[in-house]
Amino acid sequence: MVKAKTIRQRGVIDFIQTLSNWLRPIANFAHQGLTNAATEGLNNVIRYVKRISYGLPNFEHLRLRVLAQAL
Repeated sequence: MVKAKTIRQRGVIDFIQTLSNWLRPIANFAHQGLTNAATEGLNNVIRYVKRISYGLPNFEHLRLRVLAQAL
């Protein structure tokens, strides 16, 4: 990173700044291999069900649809 900081191009400077800001989370992922992909996937399922369930009479029906799709 020290050598890259000497390059005076905007894209490289932005990349180095982003890498510096996120170095610890990136290193943790490389070491642990854990992500929040399962949570993001469930959020996508919920958004999808909400979109197709417009007009359901109550929350319990929406909840049951989400649970059925998530399995």
